[in-house]
Amino acid sequence: MAHLDQRKSAPMHVLPPPPFPPGIPQSSANFGHWAGSTSSTWEFTDPVWIPGYSGASLWGWNDLDQYWLNLWRDGTDDGEHAPYGFGLSFRSVSAVVNAAVRHTGADPLTTIRALGLHPPVQARKQPSADTGLRSVPGAAMADDWLHGRATTTPATRYPWPLGMSPSLDAIVAEWAFNEGKIYNGDTNATTSGIDMVLADQFHWRPVPPLRVPRT
Repeated sequence: MAHLDQRKSAPMHVLPPPPFPPGIPQSSANFGHWAGSTSSTWEFTDPVWIPGYSGASLWGWNDLDQYWLNLWRDGTDDGEHAPYGFGLSFRSVSAVVNAAVRHTGADPLTTIRALGLHPPVQARKQPSADTGLRSVPGAAMADDWLHGRATTTPATRYPWPLGMSPSLDAIVAEWAFNEGKIYNGDTNATTSGIDMVLADQFHWRPVPPLRVPRT
């Protein structure tokens, strides 16, 4: 989207991603689930390492072909309180990301890393230059964020430093939150516009799926 807007962009300084929390293992969801997949040949249960929720929170994929998420606030996993997400199911990894961000208030990049996710993506060398997209609701917001002209992120509306452009990791995380809104039923023109712009910044690398036979 480098040419969506003819205005002079702010000097771009890419905001580096925060360091990955040490000791968090890769989630099984990295093998075959990320690129929009909603089916698998194995079940998994992984911990959630979001600050304030890392004591007993879990997420995974079950034998009903559904993602699930149980978030326990630290100090409340006493058997008397049901966790957030109990009884809910999700259609995609991004839907889990969206639900976790909404419930905990953590930013999308922190959430993705706390779930042990490593999105297998590469930056596109030449994103689309469709000048007509700025008329699509949400597209201009996303483009301004990419080029350091925004003070909030486009989908989560979190504060963002003016003049800073996001790293690829941050772009993918914001995309995942926004894509999760769509999977969770919050579909509107703004969400679609943000999705078009952010998804155009990267492409998925092929990742051989992890094949674990069900028992």
